Amino acid sequence: MDASLTQPMPWGLIQLPVFYHRPVAYTIPEEDELRVLSDRGLHEVTLAPVPSVHTHDLALLDASMYDVKRGVITHGAREWPCLGYHGGTPIRESADGWRLRQVIYHDIGNIQLWADPPNGPSFLVAEFFDCDTDFVNCTFSRDGRYLVLGWSDGLLVFRREG
Repeated sequence: MDASLTQPMPWGLIQLPVFYHRPVAYTIPEEDELRVLSDRGLHEVTLAPVPSVHTHDLALLDASMYDVKRGVITHGAREWPCLGYHGGTPIRESADGWRLRQVIYHDIGNIQLWADPPNGPSFLVAEFFDCDTDFVNCTFSRDGRYLVLGWSDGLLVFRREG
């Protein structure tokens, strides 16, 4: 995976440990947490103050925890809206007017993620080459502090700086 950034921007990449092989679905971040369902299990990801991951083995999980029709992962007593192979409903505009857009070149496997502020130039957050583009989706967290890009081969989480 090759990524390029064009200019300093208000989004910083969170360095997460490698914890999955192929994500199936990921949740919209809430309260500094998100969940990732992969071919290896369910991963509880804490984003702040120190990023960490706790994994539940896939063999020990109830298959009904991922409701494809409703687009939610149920973990504990909580339902998490999610995105992944089966779609989902991303948050593409933050409360303060930032907008996300993704550009996908399926024929060559390139992905671009752009963030457009309410006023001013657009930011190329990241660009990836030679990726599996079976699914690609991006979302803000509900509070607008996080930006997540998930695709067939990976997941990146950015935190708003400042």
